[in-house]
Amino acid sequence: MSKWDAVAPGVIADYRAGLTWAEISRKHGIPQGSIAALLERHGAAPPPSLPVAEEEIVQLYVGERVPIRALAERFRISINTIRAALRRAGVQPRPPGPPLRKDRR
Repeated sequence: MSKWDAVAPGVIADYRAGLTWAEISRKHGIPQGSIAALLERHGAAPPPSLPVAEEEIVQLYVGERVPIRALAERFRISINTIRAALRRAGVQPRPPGPPLRKDRR
């Protein structure tokens, strides 16, 4: 039995409701790396590593110039997962955009 088993019902409900692993982690205080094991132990299949084909991520990032943060929000996955998919596809990340000026926020 894991120390996280007590929060399993809430984690499973939130996972099925579509919350991201980051949101579940913050809400329940469970490390993101423990969520998949908890879901599996309680009979809830962990989500696929990517809910979208890497080719689509590359097309949106390179072809349409959609920022990494926007892709992460769109597909409800972490920025690091987007970066990893781009790296596997051999795509170099663009430099970050300029910071917003205070008068443009």
